[in-house]
Amino acid sequence: MIVTGNSLTGTSGTKRGGGVYAGGPTVVYSATFSNNVATSSGGGLNAFNTLALSGTQFFANTAAAGGALYLSGSTPKKVVNTLFARNSATTNGAAIYVANPALLSLIHTTIVSPTAPTGAPEAVYVRGTVYITNTLIATHAIGIARAGGTASDWNSLFAGVATPYSGTITSVGGITGTAGFVDASADDYHLGTGSAALNAGIDAGEYTVFEGQARPFGAGYDIAFDE
Repeated sequence: MIVTGNSLTGTSGTKRGGGVYAGGPTVVYSATFSNNVATSSGGGLNAFNTLALSGTQFFANTAAAGGALYLSGSTPKKVVNTLFARNSATTNGAAIYVANPALLSLIHTTIVSPTAPTGAPEAVYVRGTVYITNTLIATHAIGIARAGGTASDWNSLFAGVATPYSGTITSVGGITGTAGFVDASADDYHLGTGSAALNAGIDAGEYTVFEGQARPFGAGYDIAFDE
């Protein structure tokens, strides 16, 4: 399945994958998932097989588990240059739920809610294997919660997050500071000049950003989906 440039909005009543349920290998690029509801898992997208997802936005999706994104199955998944905003879940994973034995690489991503979401307190809930790099998590009670599997994090920024890590998580270079979004109230999550994310990332092998410009811009790699 290839989803490119699509807007998937306002679907409800689906058990798995309010916007899309992807049982086979899937590529998602430059798509928008908004206001979708799943009664079980993956309010925006539920992916079982190989997933390559980039340049995409998830707004206000809801589910019991994985408000925006639910990942299962043993094949690799990669999420790059993606924005998760205002998503929520009633049990676990306000934005992302990684089930066992899923393997996820989460790179240059922003996960935010202008106000702390109700229901699931954690932005990312892990039971599989997750590698997180240069990711900005803002305004959640818990940033990354590991309930099983393994979780490793490099150079992520936590802004307005009371508990960045829950459970045993390997962390290198993680920081707390100001997100500095241009205008979160208007869903503008580009980085402003006061953001602690500027030049605070590492080379994660990804050299384009959400809107196609080159990465890095300036003195170093920015954390988040925006450069």
